[in-house]
Amino acid sequence: MASSASPSLSSVYPVELLVADVEDHYREFHQLEKYLHAPRRLEDQFLVQINKDDQRVLIESYYEMNSAVVREFLGKKLSSRNRKDLDEVTEKTQVDLKSCRRQFDNIKRVYKAVEESQGNAVSIIAHRFLLPTALCRDYAAIAFMTHHRMETAKKRLAFLSLKDFLSCALNMLDSWTCRNTACPYEECCLDLDREFLVFLRDCKILTERDFIERIRDHGVALVRSSLGKHALIDLETNFKNYLRVLVNMAYNLNHSKEFKDFFLDCVEKIVEPMKNAHWSLVDVMSFLKALAKAPKQSAFLTEHKHHENWIRFMATVSACVAHLFSAYTDSDGR
Repeated sequence: MASSASPSLSSVYPVELLVADVEDHYREFHQLEKYLHAPRRLEDQFLVQINKDDQRVLIESYYEMNSAVVREFLGKKLSSRNRKDLDEVTEKTQVDLKSCRRQFDNIKRVYKAVEESQGNAVSIIAHRFLLPTALCRDYAAIAFMTHHRMETAKKRLAFLSLKDFLSCALNMLDSWTCRNTACPYEECCLDLDREFLVFLRDCKILTERDFIERIRDHGVALVRSSLGKHALIDLETNFKNYLRVLVNMAYNLNHSKEFKDFFLDCVEKIVEPMKNAHWSLVDVMSFLKALAKAPKQSAFLTEHKHHENWIRFMATVSACVAHLFSAYTDSDGR
């Protein structure tokens, strides 16, 4: 039977010609790379004619990320020293060193552009780098975590993927930064809303004896019929501990050294204790929803603005804790 296989390129064209063609393309891409650092310049260059669709594909391909690579330096300072350590990332992820450096440099470039700007981080990235919305949101979340030096490397956080971190960071970016695009207080769009932070300092009062007893009684009453047996037993014993943890986390948003440990605090002080006490994800979500409502019974949060800010804090924390709890449960089952 005759073979139906197509002839190889090397049998049709001389090897020398193929090598020369590849080298020409390599030189072209090397010359184009400087335009990819500022993608809006790509359409103005005359070095190589590229249609709009190919420009879009080229930009997206250049800025796409490998989750395993970015996970290794997520939240770290984008310094020359950390760039020199990328050979360790290459060894761990088996991704080429040049690719690791490109991803590191892209993140640093995007972060610098956002750090120097006011407005909506996702919109800024879309305008400056011509990236699709999903990729813009990923870069915005990474920029937020970089800006606040958020801890991701601790062993206790090893079960979390890049996607887990970015999901939570996007919630924070959307909810906790200044909602006024021309905000007079924040120097950049990655800073937390200062007026919001002032409230969070004041909410320490919720852990004072008179307040915490009322909040506990009301909170437990709200969820008594919806929690599983194990979760309810744990909550009746540890409600005050969980409330103190959350109030301290709110207060710590005012202090960068403490805020950087947000994920560690969530896992160590909420997710792990609840998981060890046999809470389900439904239990966790029911409790957090009730806790968002319960402090309204205190005199401090009867004022509309205070209660609105507490909800603003709790909505994001609830989404993050639920996501981390789910990821922890999944990792426990593997």
